[in-house]
Order: sequence, then structure tokens, then C-alpha cells
Amino acid sequence: MSHYIANLRDIEFCLFDLLKRDEILGKSIFKDIDRETSMGMLEEIKRLAENDLGDSFI
Repeated sequence: MSHYIANLRDIEFCLFDLLKRDEILGKSIFKDIDRETSMGMLEEIKRLAENDLGDSFI
């Protein structure tokens, strides 16, 4: 296990509350992506960063 731990709550706050990225979701090139899908992708990236990729740096 790696020492890196991603804080999804902070990332979610920055993306959706601070930067208002949810305003562009569902439109134009993001028409198939909503907030739930975005968070699912971030959770998978978090898993990769903390486990698979993180283990390669130990």
C-alpha cells in the first residue's frame, strides 16, 4: 500500500462548489456525463493512484 491518500471530498468541493463544473456537465462534449458519473470516475482514479500506481513507487 502506498503512502498517498486522495481526498475525494476536497476534489469534489473544488470541482463542483468552487469551480462550478457541474454547470457544463450534460452539455456539448460532456452530454453523457453527470455529477454521479464524474464522481465514479474520480473514485476509480483514486483507487488506481492509491493502489496500483502508488505501489509502483515503493
